[in-house]
Amino acid sequence: MTLLQKYWPAVLLAFLVGLFSVLPVILSLQRMGANFQGIWPQFNSDANFYLARAHEVRDGHPDMNNPYLFEHKLDTYPQAIGGELLLAWLAPMLRVAIPTLQIALTFILPAFMAALLYVLLMSLYQNRASAFVLSLAFFTVVTGGMTKPIHPGVSFPLFLFFLWCWFQLVFKTERQWLHAILGGIVLGLLFLTYFFHWSFLVVVLGLYTLSLLWRKDYTQCKYHATLIVIALVIAAPYLLRIIAGVDTPFYDAMAVRMGVFATHWPETFPRLGVALSWLGVFVFLTRRYKLSNDNRIYVLLALLTSNVIYPNHQVITGVTIENATHWSFMPVFLYIFVAHYWFFTILKKTDGKRTRLDMALVVLIAVMLVVPAWRLQSFNFPPYQRGLAQPAVEERQQHYMYVFDWINANTAVDDVIFSHPALLRLVPVYTHANVYYSESMYYLLLSDTEAVERTLLSHFFDIDEFVANNFGMNEVARMLWTQPAMIERNVQRVPDFFHITSDKQYTLERELVKVQAVLSELKSEGWNISLLRRYRLDYIIWDRDVSPEWNLDNYDELEEVYRQNQIAIYKFKNR
Repeated sequence: MTLLQKYWPAVLLAFLVGLFSVLPVILSLQRMGANFQGIWPQFNSDANFYLARAHEVRDGHPDMNNPYLFEHKLDTYPQAIGGELLLAWLAPMLRVAIPTLQIALTFILPAFMAALLYVLLMSLYQNRASAFVLSLAFFTVVTGGMTKPIHPGVSFPLFLFFLWCWFQLVFKTERQWLHAILGGIVLGLLFLTYFFHWSFLVVVLGLYTLSLLWRKDYTQCKYHATLIVIALVIAAPYLLRIIAGVDTPFYDAMAVRMGVFATHWPETFPRLGVALSWLGVFVFLTRRYKLSNDNRIYVLLALLTSNVIYPNHQVITGVTIENATHWSFMPVFLYIFVAHYWFFTILKKTDGKRTRLDMALVVLIAVMLVVPAWRLQSFNFPPYQRGLAQPAVEERQQHYMYVFDWINANTAVDDVIFSHPALLRLVPVYTHANVYYSESMYYLLLSDTEAVERTLLSHFFDIDEFVANNFGMNEVARMLWTQPAMIERNVQRVPDFFHITSDKQYTLERELVKVQAVLSELKSEGWNISLLRRYRLDYIIWDRDVSPEWNLDNYDELEEVYRQNQIAIYKFKNR
């Protein structure tokens, strides 16, 4: 009862955030009612990708090189796999399917994150109201719920727990060795889980260590060195995987498709402007209120300075790695810490002699906190609202569970399925099969030519309509270069404004020429159904209601092996 009395705001916060996060799922299940057959609703585009990777472990491929395509299982994919391994290990231990486990974690993990953020804010400044309101706002209206599997579902709790270990190490004088060791373990786990968290923390720790050297605090330097060494030891499998992965065939093509390319321009000038403004105001306030001896100042200064350097490192390094895209909510997360500290530090410092300027500075901080969350693509409440108002899973998709049961019972592991995109998104999540085409394959190891060929062949039965629709491409949506094109347009805004001539590599016109050339090559071989066997293909699933134009019964090369209502499965007779 004593603990509950002390921490009841954190308990209440955890419940509210957990309920907020899982509410769209509850309403979706309520809409489906008895029609629900086990295909869980998802409210973001990356969810099935992470669940498919976790299922790949169950299929006997713990390296998770490619959960979709049969041909690239042996190509080392240079990415952390710790979060997916956790789901793949935990689900059978609890005797539940991986998607079912994820639904439970949709409540548990956001609740844990919210409580941990509350504790972190309280360690900076003891004010329950501010810590509660800021934590609640961040995990609801700012982020729209931390519900995506693995990132941030698994990785962000680790990130928060590392900050707790670090704050204990820096702000407390007892059990410092313990917190240094714990911090090293958690940072090592972040290496195994998510690049954009550990790489940011390396910058933060580097800057803070420089401040320790400047202040000649060699004891803390010793603790931080220990922390880093422990983290690197745990991170060794990941680092070795990265070293091996960069020599994998098609690595360079994949990196470009993911948005990694040469540029010295910042990714987003508005975000950089806001970050510099926060840093400038922070320095001004530190000098005005004479707080340079407060250790919390150096921690917050390291966070704010890293918020400038890390997402804009390409100004120096010359290579962008999509920091801003993967950091949509992180700047606001950092600003919450700074705002929470300054609100009450200013009020405490000026108690009894407060001026209008002091109150104006408090208001300024509040405005600087709200505006980025609202304007800089960090305010994600609208997608959450759409999840409440619209079914995320159509009732028809529930009938696919019968098809998935047939696949699991009658096909071999890694057999390849061809169907329409909505079904192919689910096959790797609920079955041991692979797919012929995936919307996520562009971010995996394969050549640009193969990516285009698979996309074109996935439209084998409606190729004329697909071509007439510009191959489904526009200035935003691309077959290959969605990410680099978006980043390139952004970084070129300033040169374009000043009419500075620059060569744009990832334009729609260039991509259309590339795609048209691949299509011409395919058609030169004869556009017949045997062309689909350019890559491994075992079964074609035809949903007549979704794709009536396919008419698979007209192809003598195919034989039907399953039919239920409007869904049938075919295979090649000479397979």
